[in-house]
Amino acid sequence: MKKISILFIVVTLLEASYFSKFYNKGEKNFDKGRLDKAYLDYSAAYNYAQTDREKVVSLGALAEVSRRKGYSVLAKEYAIKILSLDPSNKFAKKVLESPSISSPSLSSPSISITPDPKLTKKTIVKLICKHPRGENCSCEDIKFVKPSDFIPLYDDVSIEQIIQGRFLKKHEAVVSLRGCEPQSQNWGSYLLLKKGKKGWKTIRYGKPYLGDDCKKIELKNGKEGLVCQGDFMNQGYFSTALMFYTFDKAGKLKGKILYRGEDNAGVYGGDSPKFKNTTIKNWKVVKKGNKNYAIIEVFDENAKHSKIKTIKKEIR
Repeated sequence: MKKISILFIVVTLLEASYFSKFYNKGEKNFDKGRLDKAYLDYSAAYNYAQTDREKVVSLGALAEVSRRKGYSVLAKEYAIKILSLDPSNKFAKKVLESPSISSPSLSSPSISITPDPKLTKKTIVKLICKHPRGENCSCEDIKFVKPSDFIPLYDDVSIEQIIQGRFLKKHEAVVSLRGCEPQSQNWGSYLLLKKGKKGWKTIRYGKPYLGDDCKKIELKNGKEGLVCQGDFMNQGYFSTALMFYTFDKAGKLKGKILYRGEDNAGVYGGDSPKFKNTTIKNWKVVKKGNKNYAIIEVFDENAKHSKIKTIKKEIR
């Protein structure tokens, strides 16, 4: 029994020293601008963290790297983990309250209606939840989801973005919902709402999560569509895509990929010759004549070189 206790103490001390080793290494890489290597080091530090403080520190570092690289969804997920350990953490609250950290975008001139100020997060929660709690409710309380249908990332649903426009006929709204769906749906879903004489009505609850950085564009048929940037992380592999979304007459979502990039540093390691980063750095939508274009700045980076290139894609 004594030998087992000594072994436990030795293992604990080794894990603590490994935390400091990887965290300090991450700090050095971060200071030198080597964000991908810093991310890997901070991830290793988190794996060796023994106390809540060490976990919060390493999660904060991961969130900051994600912010710097423009991965807003990932940064917010780290912030939520921080708040589960330290509910009063100001940095995490700032990350969650900030607008989309991913690239700023410019939308084309809009033909849209005047937004209804009564459509708020509280209004939507009352519309879709059996037991609303202000701007949130439990995943189990969403009218469209059975508890057996989801593997939630969070216990509560979070409303990330509300966009009103002419997506079907006259006056509709698209709402991005975060949480309450499995990783295969990028941990979220969307709502399509319709405004009527008696208020707002749900047309469709759908999947996947559209993203929290969506902009409207004017279409040739007099309706509007959405351009959204979405991010996805799985086992160290990060992918990002710029999508063009429209809705058919029945309110069914139709999506088209404008650009897809990846960052596999977390899979192979920053020094691997297989490492590459082609993720989105910045994007905007411009209108020329009756055509819409996505102007996308992306990374062109691997183990040997790093630069930014611009891609122009017609949206149709």
